[in-house]
Amino acid sequence: MFNIDEQDNLNILPSYIENIDFKYIKVDNKYISSLIIKEYPKKSFFLDLIETIPKNFSYDISMFLQKQDIMKFLKELTYYISSSSAEINTISKNQVDIDILNKSKDDAKNLRREIQINNEEIYNLSFIITFYSIDKSELLQILKSFQTKLFSKQIVSIISNFRHLDAYLLNLPLNDNKNRILKTNYRSMTTSCVTNFFPFYTKNVFDENGIIFGMTKNDNKLFNIDIFSNKYFNSNMCIFGSSGSGKSFFTKLMIFKEYMNSKVQYIFDPEGEYNHFIKMINGEVFSLSENTYINIMQIFDLDINRFGSNVVKQKINEVLEILKKIINIESDEDISYLHSAIINAYKSKNITFDIRSLYKISDKNSIYIDKVIKDTNDFPILTDILNYEMPEELTIKLRQVFTTKLKCFSTYTNVDIHNKLILFDTRNINNLVIKFILEKMASYLKNHSNKNKTIIYIDEVWRYVNNTSDENISSVIFMLFKTIRKNNAGIVTITQDITDFFAFENGNYGKSILNNCCFKMFFKVDYLGSEILKKLGVINSVEINELMKLDKGEAVISFKNNITTLNIKASEYERNLIEGDSY
Repeated sequence: MFNIDEQDNLNILPSYIENIDFKYIKVDNKYISSLIIKEYPKKSFFLDLIETIPKNFSYDISMFLQKQDIMKFLKELTYYISSSSAEINTISKNQVDIDILNKSKDDAKNLRREIQINNEEIYNLSFIITFYSIDKSELLQILKSFQTKLFSKQIVSIISNFRHLDAYLLNLPLNDNKNRILKTNYRSMTTSCVTNFFPFYTKNVFDENGIIFGMTKNDNKLFNIDIFSNKYFNSNMCIFGSSGSGKSFFTKLMIFKEYMNSKVQYIFDPEGEYNHFIKMINGEVFSLSENTYINIMQIFDLDINRFGSNVVKQKINEVLEILKKIINIESDEDISYLHSAIINAYKSKNITFDIRSLYKISDKNSIYIDKVIKDTNDFPILTDILNYEMPEELTIKLRQVFTTKLKCFSTYTNVDIHNKLILFDTRNINNLVIKFILEKMASYLKNHSNKNKTIIYIDEVWRYVNNTSDENISSVIFMLFKTIRKNNAGIVTITQDITDFFAFENGNYGKSILNNCCFKMFFKVDYLGSEILKKLGVINSVEINELMKLDKGEAVISFKNNITTLNIKASEYERNLIEGDSY
């Protein structure tokens, strides 16, 4: 016996319960309605369906099991089988009626066999889902919507009109077995059928191979996501947020966690914000300011895997195409000279169209059995092209380009391109070069069996959206968004300038990217940004209000028809690593 004083009563009891409308009851400031499951399919889809309920919506699931007397149940079952047989013999010759009775009789026989041979027990199961909301219209809408989803999976449910109070009481720890809903709404099931249901369900989002983003704000539940899970229609993500909202911290946290999860990651950073962090976790930084280079003429094992025996020819054509675009060569004569110069540059290093010329040799007549590719210094570089006959004007253009736009590709490779984490510091890199790198990545992912899951991050993506036809990277980014899922990869874009991101093509480009993103993360945005999102129909007014109330380190995430607010969480080690306290 517990003594509860008046103050305690105020803490645990509602101030009032309103039960005057058949569609719902009202307890304090919350409207409450329930669904009762009446018919179940042979296979249960409940877990998938429950996950379609928005994570920020409050609901309870109640299951009631009552074990039945086996002998009594068998006696009733045997009587039903006998009466069904008699009815079939006396029924009119309507084939539909006969088929229905035969099916019912067969089901009853199978059930009897399960009980007698497999020692199955029989239980009466009642299943109730109760929804809560402070908005009456929202409550009724979610109720109807979820009932429709249930019906599409052959699960018949009814709304407990006029009995919402009884349904609500079943969610309380009262153990009221005399509740009238339990007496009239149940289904008899065997033990094996009951075990297919989920008696335990949590609002935790926990994917098997995922990473922890943080905790849900409302329920403080774990939020663990694997963006590559087959349950999501793609692995793409958009991250929005004003300066200081926490989006960069989250991005670095995601990079670190996915790095520990063995993902291959490439980051395009236009502000040099991630350089030190990437070095701290043993990633590679490709930056002109740090004199790092990738020889555009070097042939790697990745190229051989992609092009096979035609790799040298393909590499020559690739170099020719990038030079034609950057220098804007249109003369057939200049193209012919340039093509010959590239071929001769490879020949000077004893590399021909024969793929065997790419490998180290132990003597003049044999090749290493394991086919070891030549060292980086054994390949030509762009400046080697200048050693061969070309028109003087073309030579001058090439020399200028090699020391400016293509400086990062102009000498021997000193970056480990096989590192699973590579940062491209794009502050001093020409947009055409960035476009070339992205196109090469896209082509590789498309034409190569990518066993390792890959993530491409593009920070401040609005910078790459412009109307200059030659340097328009937006088309490549959009192509990646549409096709990258098929290649076991995902793309993540981060931006704080929502105005510029949605300015291109009247916002259609930005909306197209969002439509090809399964995951959308919104940190706190300024008023102008929120108005643009609202105007374009990206988020509704309720979500806008959520965005405006976010604190630093909080984010609204939308995925798979769910919207929830997160508190981004990191361990002390992760926080020190990201914020720089550990160095």
